[in-house]
Amino acid sequence: MKIRLILQEQDAFDYFNGTGVYKNHQNPKTLPNIFDTRQSFLLKMEDREMRETFLKSYNNRFKSDN
Repeated sequence: MKIRLILQEQDAFDYFNGTGVYKNHQNPKTLPNIFDTRQSFLLKMEDREMRETFLKSYNNRFKSDN
């Protein structure tokens, strides 16, 4: 049996499964971004270079506020 989902439900499924429009954003080779789930973000943070790039940009955000 096939279930029809409303757009918001399908979007939620895509987000948590890393499919649809979120497939590229949650790809481990794509820099961390707002569309990451906790799991995809943590996976990206295991990569040393990506983690350091993220932390550098994160820290720069606070330096510009002062």
